[in-house]
Amino acid sequence: MSEIFLTTVIDLVNANIIAPPMDGNHGEAHPKSEDYVSDGIPFIMASDLVSGHVDFQKCKFIQKNLADTLRKGFAYPDDVLLSHKASIGRTAIIQKNPYPYVMLTPQVTFYRVIDKTKLLPHFLRYYFETKDFQDVFSAWAGGGSTRSYLGITAQLKLPIFIPPLHTQTAISSILGSLDDKIDLNRRTNETLEAMARALFRDWFVDFGPTRAKMAGETPYLAPELWKLFPDRLDDKGKPEGWETSAFNQCVTILTGGTPKTSVPSYWNGNIPWFSVVDAPTESDVYVLDTAKKITQDGLNNRGFIYLYDPNRE
Repeated sequence: MSEIFLTTVIDLVNANIIAPPMDGNHGEAHPKSEDYVSDGIPFIMASDLVSGHVDFQKCKFIQKNLADTLRKGFAYPDDVLLSHKASIGRTAIIQKNPYPYVMLTPQVTFYRVIDKTKLLPHFLRYYFETKDFQDVFSAWAGGGSTRSYLGITAQLKLPIFIPPLHTQTAISSILGSLDDKIDLNRRTNETLEAMARALFRDWFVDFGPTRAKMAGETPYLAPELWKLFPDRLDDKGKPEGWETSAFNQCVTILTGGTPKTSVPSYWNGNIPWFSVVDAPTESDVYVLDTAKKITQDGLNNRGFIYLYDPNRE
């Protein structure tokens, strides 16, 4: 393999480069919510594919004796995962884990590389992340609909570009290093957010500083912060001088709007249009871009709330 060539999923299967793709169990065989347990075999949904890995901390679990009876959906480390129903196009590669296997839901397909002298699992996952692949996948699945779906039979026809192995290795190494840095930043953010939540609870739910003052305890905050907290609680159990207010008395609540999707001139402009699909994951803080954008015409013909406009006072 000396140059990039275009193939399809079914061609890779026929060449014994990958195993036939497989998703989870459908219909009556699909485990139900009442089957979930606190520990057992991970039961992986599209929402569990996070930052290129499987989120074993927040996923559901089913008992192993139940999982062992299922017909398909058994996935293992180095399997590449691709969500193909509703939340389409999410990807991950199963990392090393303590479980004998993980079980997939019908939302997720695994791609298992057999011949790693021809194709690297990490490269395949990065290829699934490319804009060209995601555009094709979304179009074939009816992207934008809550019923977006691309079954296994249709996935077999998906185009795959395969470069030489040394190119795959270089791409996987470079992007892997970036992924490691992103993952480190994500975990750092999670730690900082946990600390922030603990501080908020201590200060504004448990009233820790005020209670510490009342008990004559040693200050545990910087002097400039310590003096901001009252010395005692009032008759209602809150710091003396503090008030309780309704949320809408403290903030302005804004709502948005949607231009008519039947009017082409309203869409595909350069003005970001934020919807629920653009909400950041739990590990993110900011929204840097939106999936859809509208035109000035679309903006003028709908009663929008401006979250930010540098040209408005």
